[in-house]
Amino acid sequence: MQFRTCDHGLIRNSTRFYTQYPKHAIELSEQAGEYDIIVAVGGDGTLNEVVNGVMNLETRPSVGLLPYGSANDFGRERKLTNKLNAFFKMVDSDCTSPVDVGQIKFPEESRIIHFINIADIGFGADVVYRLSKNNRWYSRLNSKIKFSIAIIRTFFSYSHQYVTVKADDNSWEGKILSVIVANSRSFGGGLIIAPEAKISSGKFQLIILGDISLIDYFIYLKRIRRGDKIRHSEAFYSESSVVKITGRSNLKVEADGELAGQLPAEIRCIPKALNFYCYNQ
Repeated sequence: MQFRTCDHGLIRNSTRFYTQYPKHAIELSEQAGEYDIIVAVGGDGTLNEVVNGVMNLETRPSVGLLPYGSANDFGRERKLTNKLNAFFKMVDSDCTSPVDVGQIKFPEESRIIHFINIADIGFGADVVYRLSKNNRWYSRLNSKIKFSIAIIRTFFSYSHQYVTVKADDNSWEGKILSVIVANSRSFGGGLIIAPEAKISSGKFQLIILGDISLIDYFIYLKRIRRGDKIRHSEAFYSESSVVKITGRSNLKVEADGELAGQLPAEIRCIPKALNFYCYNQ
């Protein structure tokens, strides 16, 4: 981005920070209470860190995104571009919308994190776990190749685990391929797993993929990319504002493509927690 050649007031009056290590954007965002706007320049992971930092502030600035990541699921759903002029038009027109934010409590760790897109337990979280285990040769690969390798390795190692899911007044238990708690519609680089999720509804779309084989799931991928629901006797769709999930303590939880923690977890929707720069909700 050519910040130096841009004369917009937002650039002239801005302070730029560059992350140096993982989770650094959380720390930087926690120092942003004096600003009116904080803009994440990156992908879903960078936005996740900014959201976590801003949610720790008493007075929260509006949040924007210039999508420069590898997946950009949240930005894609909002029809955002990384073109500066388009972003400036949103700022000049004050095109902000109140959006919900997900909160995950890990009671055994006395820890709370937030997410803005999707949280996932099961197969997807195992893929993210493999991506987080960077070794020297693995870190040299581009993100798409790394993601593909992680999926293949998880495909051959994943085993369905038994969990209990309590969502508002309903409960479900059984073996899972995945439990997806969706604030927005897509994850994994364009998989529209939650076609009815709405970012400002005050509720998540909850998808439980029970004892579905990985082969069946991959057969459905083309339909998922179109935004079709999975038509299977072990696929369950509902809405909920609070989701509690228990199971084996080594079952991992990912949020916005970042490894978040392990079960048990309580996931709660915080309605209209942030003002976000976008044209559509």
